[in-house]
Amino acid sequence: MKALVLGGTGLLGANLVRALLNRGDHVRVLVRSVKSGVQATRHHLALQGLEVERAQGDLGDVDTLTRACDGAQVVYHCAGYYPNPERVVSAERATAQALEETRHVLTAVQR
Repeated sequence: MKALVLGGTGLLGANLVRALLNRGDHVRVLVRSVKSGVQATRHHLALQGLEVERAQGDLGDVDTLTRACDGAQVVYHCAGYYPNPERVVSAERATAQALEETRHVLTAVQR
């Protein structure tokens, strides 16, 4: 099975990636294009040593999501807003963002 994991660098997603690989699936993980800093380090560490395909993209960009979905037989959406001290947002804004990003995922899957 060819699987796309959104949020594969997070706790839930990284464990799902490992389970899928153990099952013998081909796994593609959507990773944000971050040049340096904490996010880049987290991406590197969460996927370190794993034979996964990486697709750069963002949940806010339907076109990059569509490219990431290309050829996938199943899409696991494990991504979500996680507050960090530098950019905490209100619950309403986080919910609105999550709904918009989920709509983007559904649009990309349909394409």
